Amino acid sequence: HLNALEKKGFIIRTSEARGIQIVEEEEYDYLIGIPILGYANAGTPLAIAQEDRLGVLHVEKSLLKSKRDLFSLVIKGDSMNQKVIGGKNLADGSYIVVSKSQDVKNGDVVVAVLDNSATVKTIKFEESMIVLYPESDNPKHTPIYLDKYSNSLINGKVVMVLENPRG
Repeated sequence: HLNALEKKGFIIRTSEARGIQIVEEEEYDYLIGIPILGYANAGTPLAIAQEDRLGVLHVEKSLLKSKRDLFSLVIKGDSMNQKVIGGKNLADGSYIVVSKSQDVKNGDVVVAVLDNSATVKTIKFEESMIVLYPESDNPKHTPIYLDKYSNSLINGKVVMVLENPRG
């Protein structure tokens, strides 16, 4: 039953004990509420990936292809500042909208959890490995090379970037 409720977008489950959160009902039919669950590193994955309910983004439904299995994060860092999605750069402080249910292919921007740290990178699947590479004007950022069978988790595909006026 919980899986069905989560797929329909009524709840969000976290990794914590009793970690079930009800998605707030919207007061307008044309808006969808996308929970902001914390931060994602656009740089070295240092900050621990933990779900903090920071609020809700209200986005008009017509702007989104998929309206289920979505969450958002705030970008921290500059390792993806040259990547553009929907006309917006993945700049430090901006919001990203992530789909947990869309298929991921070469060249997609993903949120990956490595050693309990979330990072945002472009993904490339090779024969024996997965490469997460930055798209930055800062030369200090280098790719992350993972074994094809690694325990790392691809949390979802970035489907939208939104400016954060407070970012």
